Amino acid sequence: MQTQLQSTRLQIVLNDSVPQQPIVDLDADLRTNRLLAAVAARMGLNEDPCSNMRPLFVMEQAADRYYMLIAEAEQTLVGKFSDSDFNKLLNSTCAPDWRLNPGYRLVDVLMDAAGLERQSLGHADAEFVSLVKKLGRLTFVQEASLVDVCERVWRGYDNSLL
Repeated sequence: MQTQLQSTRLQIVLNDSVPQQPIVDLDADLRTNRLLAAVAARMGLNEDPCSNMRPLFVMEQAADRYYMLIAEAEQTLVGKFSDSDFNKLLNSTCAPDWRLNPGYRLVDVLMDAAGLERQSLGHADAEFVSLVKKLGRLTFVQEASLVDVCERVWRGYDNSLL
């Protein structure tokens, strides 16, 4: 009964009836296909249906693990970035939804927004170069956590890293 109650609550939370500005979601199909493939790969292939998992459970479990990873990574970032660093980051992507993938990292977003190439960093001010170096030292999970913080700031929440 408890599991059914939790799943019902999650379905209510995930209700997309919240009014929002329309956005151009360039990654929607890719994200959906990755999600469907990842869930299918974790539901189970056993003949005994009791050994297999429902798709919603797999998604709940994955989301729970994701937010635990993000929270843990966020703790390692507290105090590492200045207010000026955040101004540069937040102005590099002026939107509540950010793109991040292993091939296009935050440092790339920042450099693109500044109109710079890595080989032309000598033309940037020392503060900008320092931020580029900080971003370059992040693990992918730390970077995902930083993106999560920036998205929350754009959505009206306080910056939990300052």
